[in-house]
Amino acid sequence: MDLLLGFPLESSTEPSYILVQCVSGTRHSVVSGKPGSRLVRDSGAEYVCQLAEPSMRRQKFRLNFQMIPSPENIANCDAENLPYYGNSDGAACCLAVAAGPDHFDFFAKSPVILVSCSVWQPNTNWEFEGLKLGCVTDHSRESESLDSLVSKWEATQKASWRYGGALILHEKDARILANSLNLNLYSCDVLKEKKNFVPGEPLLVSITDNGFVKLANIFNIPTKIFAEPSLAKNARRALYVGVVTIVLLLFFTMYAYFVRSTKSVIWKETYVQDKYFQEQDYSFRTFTKNYNEESHTKITIKRDRRDNRALARINILIRNGGEVNGVYIYQKHTYHPSIQGTIHKMRFRCRGVFETPQDKHNTLGIPFFYAVEQDGKIYITREWQRMTSSGLSDFFKFLDEDDFVEFNESYSNADHSSLHSDPAKRPDFSTTGNEIKFGFVFFHGTYGSFKRQGYIDEWIVRVGYEEKR
Repeated sequence: MDLLLGFPLESSTEPSYILVQCVSGTRHSVVSGKPGSRLVRDSGAEYVCQLAEPSMRRQKFRLNFQMIPSPENIANCDAENLPYYGNSDGAACCLAVAAGPDHFDFFAKSPVILVSCSVWQPNTNWEFEGLKLGCVTDHSRESESLDSLVSKWEATQKASWRYGGALILHEKDARILANSLNLNLYSCDVLKEKKNFVPGEPLLVSITDNGFVKLANIFNIPTKIFAEPSLAKNARRALYVGVVTIVLLLFFTMYAYFVRSTKSVIWKETYVQDKYFQEQDYSFRTFTKNYNEESHTKITIKRDRRDNRALARINILIRNGGEVNGVYIYQKHTYHPSIQGTIHKMRFRCRGVFETPQDKHNTLGIPFFYAVEQDGKIYITREWQRMTSSGLSDFFKFLDEDDFVEFNESYSNADHSSLHSDPAKRPDFSTTGNEIKFGFVFFHGTYGSFKRQGYIDEWIVRVGYEEKR
């Protein structure tokens, strides 16, 4: 019997759920949305795809999602910014990956089975071997847990209105929901018979920690994928890992011996992300042509409601004819070429979104440059990036010394000219150079009264340098 697979969402507006399947391709996708290489961070889907990455890469397939009902901004949605958080999608995504491409059909006229369970790997097994199911609620807060489970039950009722359906929960979660709503609890066996599915009357199914084999059987997925590995198999695998480890150790020992006398280029990373994005780690300078007390720039931390991340908010406010020509925001962490070595290459990466365009001049978002500071002077990249309001966008740049030129702090042209005071002046990345700070320059020209606001999230600077000996 054909079944549709998905997971329910917690929603304060209307019941909703997401169907999941695997399709051929190299990028995850959303029906009517955009393809992307990432999934919702710290989600069950991300964890599952990490476990199965060798098989998915070899067979060239990825996850495909369909959200029901479809949100208004679905065209700008990809698999990373689907409106949910947490790991309750893990079991459904795991079954979809185990089934492989073209196993589930979103257009099938079949009962909808929503699975809301986390997954975890108790041992270092291969991919899904011995995978376990877990709860998705905090049982120390039963009232909050119940609200979450009721929301998922309402989503299941909506999904089952036409061909019937079921909600599969870990036995601890299922017991809370059943006792509260006076529902009957069923085992997985009830899902094997089509006659048990009644439109508009979903089934509540309880599953144990070791229930993956039963779930695979329900969806006609080979159960050996989830079977516990035998002792003999584990012994063979341990022997194989031991031999490979010894060979690699010998190889790297010989390699280190032969290259010992040569200079090496290594990578050092300065990394700021999510909850580590703290205001006290940053400073900023404002370049002002005609300052008044109501003109200001500030950095604040905003908690994103969707996945509880911390974003750095860039807030530029101009009033009563004041003109703030630019804002330089930099991380207090420094790099010392004279101590740590000559910089050969830097890789800047960040994610940004422009929000609340409130003035008539400001239709294209916030332009910004990657920047470094050395000896009190600011150097910016020759090319600028533009932060738009279409969602968090990724910006990547590989840069060296010649890619930076000195920033003209008296800049005040709306057409973005005269940004560089002297294009010949560049920072010194050699061992004779002084300490370097990393950051951004936001700018906007000279307008009378407006407000601009954007967010920066997950920015990284990787510095490739020649190690001093």
